[in-house]
Amino acid sequence: MDPEVVFEKELSKFYRDDYRALTIKMLNHVPKTFWTAASSRTGKNHPYDEYALAGKVLHTKRAFFFLLQIMDSAAGGAFGNDFTPVNADQCMMAMLVHDTMVGSRAHGPAVLPYFMQRTSIFTDEERELMKFPLKISQTHMGRWGGNYSPRTFLQWIVHLADFLASRKQPGHLILGDGDTDELDYTIRWPKYGTI
Repeated sequence: MDPEVVFEKELSKFYRDDYRALTIKMLNHVPKTFWTAASSRTGKNHPYDEYALAGKVLHTKRAFFFLLQIMDSAAGGAFGNDFTPVNADQCMMAMLVHDTMVGSRAHGPAVLPYFMQRTSIFTDEERELMKFPLKISQTHMGRWGGNYSPRTFLQWIVHLADFLASRKQPGHLILGDGDTDELDYTIRWPKYGTI
């Protein structure tokens, strides 16, 4: 799979080219099973259409949509903090790789060491750039993540977006067929403009 094609719309939302390029490189090195795996092994969570081939990819697109909605609110100061475009890039990177460790019971926590240990693929500078977003990604499972529960604002918004997308109904109603053309992917930054 070509991540630049599969996640074209999502990747276009990045504010900085370095985060976008590194996210593409990371997606090019995820386990191949991510591209074909279903979203749920238990059937307790996720819309039914995510139980099929490429369900993880569809779930990631849905979670990304929810993330953008939460970040749009945060960019307007709704949470009383200084949320910046760099924070948005960090969250978007975290979201696009959050479920890539398919088959690992500890798939959330496994994402950080998986990428950080690939020293022949990623430079020291790239690993430094991805470290914080991967720490955000590690906690995407929220209270179901054991010792890896969200503690920071950025961890919470990634978790909440993932949580909303994993509900049986809302995700299906929003992106039933995976077509994102009509969805509002705009983040309105009072200080930085619109992306």
